[in-house]
Amino acid sequence: MSFTFISNPNSLKLGLTGMLGSVALLLTGTTSAHAVNITATLTADNHYGLYYGQEDGSGLTFVGRNEKGETGDPGQYNWSLPETFNFNANNGDYLYVLAWDDGFPQSWIGEFKLPSGVSLLSNTSDWVYTIGSGANPGVFGDVPLLTTVASEIGSATWSIPQASAPQGTSPWFTIPGISSQANFIWHDSLNDDSSSDRNYAIFRTKVAITSVPEPSTLSAIAVAGVMGWMIKRKQKASQAE
Repeated sequence: MSFTFISNPNSLKLGLTGMLGSVALLLTGTTSAHAVNITATLTADNHYGLYYGQEDGSGLTFVGRNEKGETGDPGQYNWSLPETFNFNANNGDYLYVLAWDDGFPQSWIGEFKLPSGVSLLSNTSDWVYTIGSGANPGVFGDVPLLTTVASEIGSATWSIPQASAPQGTSPWFTIPGISSQANFIWHDSLNDDSSSDRNYAIFRTKVAITSVPEPSTLSAIAVAGVMGWMIKRKQKASQAE
């Protein structure tokens, strides 16, 4: 950004007002979103799809899923070993885990590493859920269409999951690569019968990095800098007269 020196002291206020407006516009354009790098490690009994997007489902992006079928690739079962994904979301986006079961016990567990050593873990404190209206995709089924998932999110009513168990709990025991503080979770039960056996469940949590400077903070810094520059220029002009 270039600045024009205002030689008339009476125009200082007008010039400052215009410049601050330009700074405000600049800040608005550069601080509306902050990229957050996320490393996600998770697994589910039996299948899941991982997404991120906005609260109402807009901008929904599919990240990946686990293997189809009953056996692992690798691993004995499809839940035995987790998958790891690395991607960039925006600060304030939501992580979505769409999961379904092939029968018997059900759960999912995960760790999501954010910058500055922050981790989001699967638990019943930070996540909420909704039950999708679509049918359970089955053992070899694909994840639902992206537009379908976004529509489900946009019209969802969210609730707190009721079932959890510590990492290491039977029949899954310890899943490698995931924090010992993470929990196996499901919306109603970890046992054989779940009310979502015919459907899929969607879990979500918010990505929030509080260390990212807010626009108000950046605005204050910019305003202070511009005011200092204007005062120095006025002083130099007075000395030259």
